[in-house]
Amino acid sequence: MRENTLNHKPCLLPFIHIETTPTGGARPCCQWQGADIGNFNTQTLDEIWHGEPLESLREQFRNNEQPQGCRNCWAAEASGYRSKRQNDNDRFSHYAHGTTLEAPVYLDLKLGSLCNIKCRICSTEYSHKWQEDETLIYGAPKHRTVLGWMDETSQFWQDLAEIAHTIEFIDFTGGEPFLVKGHWRLLERLVELGVAGNISIHYNTNGTVLPKQRHLWSKFKYVEVMYSFDGVGAKFNYQRHPADWHTCERNFQTVLDEGVARVQLCHTVNIFNVLDMQSFEQWAPCEIYWNMLYGPAHYSIQNLPEPIKLRIAEGIPRADIRAYMQAEPQDHTNWRTFWQLTHQLDSIRGETFANTFPELYALIEPYKLS
Repeated sequence: MRENTLNHKPCLLPFIHIETTPTGGARPCCQWQGADIGNFNTQTLDEIWHGEPLESLREQFRNNEQPQGCRNCWAAEASGYRSKRQNDNDRFSHYAHGTTLEAPVYLDLKLGSLCNIKCRICSTEYSHKWQEDETLIYGAPKHRTVLGWMDETSQFWQDLAEIAHTIEFIDFTGGEPFLVKGHWRLLERLVELGVAGNISIHYNTNGTVLPKQRHLWSKFKYVEVMYSFDGVGAKFNYQRHPADWHTCERNFQTVLDEGVARVQLCHTVNIFNVLDMQSFEQWAPCEIYWNMLYGPAHYSIQNLPEPIKLRIAEGIPRADIRAYMQAEPQDHTNWRTFWQLTHQLDSIRGETFANTFPELYALIEPYKLS
């Protein structure tokens, strides 16, 4: 282990955590805005963990710098919104800042872009279902899609087995993790190795799947299932096309009632649902994690016209979200993109923004730019 001085804004994640992208790339965390720090298809976990890109990032934190790739967290904190850096520093406060572990204890595993829906705020980077729509809009998909890049023959599988006894926490995110077969086989392998009882698991799921293999969860120290619901009813269906609200709500309620896992709701705050936060709060039967959308920027609530921000601020139930919305002025290019993409996707998917969100449409349509 290497130790050094503390940062005035330290982040534990580069010292204890690593993320895989849906194509097998490596990143320090899910909010990282820089280049990948490695590739699990061509490198071992040890090579990436002790490699120059990640060590360079650590050194920036040791030297009291604020890396540019971490700008999402800096922007959130400057507005008064609590960042991932702050949340994870609290969650893993038993580790010392500036000390690099021999291997990561916290993994964020995106094992492919296999998904069965195409959310408005997503893209082919995280859902292969977006390929057709992006081709119609841009002429070709914006990202390469890989349905699943890890199996029992991959080097990464072997690397995980070697560090299994030190793993504390695993995030399974998307694509849709409940559809990725390699994820279930990994859980079985951790049970076989006798380490499951030491590992906590977190999921982000779209709610479309009620997994038959969830009996495995009882073998683990702690399991949390977070359902990504950005609205209810028709507003949910519009944002998470072609998901069916009634199916997703039923799956959510089943897991909630079973009590095997802790259940949370992840509500990603964006332009489409900014007027509905209070009604969502009234519907929600469990804790809500208010997830701030940073990108795509054209869906960010910071992109709303300034007069609209002033009019709706009182209806937003959280002061930190109000502050984030008002922290940056509107970007007219992003505003045009919002309207263009909304119109294009409505046409492709047979949906209508104005009919689904009549109150929001009436409020913002007068500010539509030609």
